Amino acid sequence: MKRSLVVVPGRAPHWVADHARHLAQRLTERARVLVVFTHASDAHSLLPGQPGTASVLGHSVAGYPIWTGRLRAALGVRRTGTVTVVVLWNEANHVLALWTALVARARGERLVLDIPEAATARPPLGQRLIRPLLNRL
Repeated sequence: MKRSLVVVPGRAPHWVADHARHLAQRLTERARVLVVFTHASDAHSLLPGQPGTASVLGHSVAGYPIWTGRLRAALGVRRTGTVTVVVLWNEANHVLALWTALVARARGERLVLDIPEAATARPPLGQRLIRPLLNRL
């Protein structure tokens, strides 16, 4: 069975978490999906209908559950998949993203970087060093 993984490295704002959920729903057309939020959400109050922290994010169109994972799954303690999508934004943990990408490539998974926002005018030194490495992987 094909498996896909969507990794959100770092404490994500709501729009990044929603973007990852949307990616997961789209990937369920081709495979089972695991969405990895490496850090807990800052949201202390949720609107009715918003999922809290649970092991299942929802169900796909095919009826399979969309599982959620935490930091251990991003570090490599998980089953091998076919595709790993790493979602990057300006405040993402780029070191964790690089580790996840290295693990994915070592396992022979296809790696996709998803960058849903434009880079800042002068990104921090860590981003300037790590993003080219991620692009090469």
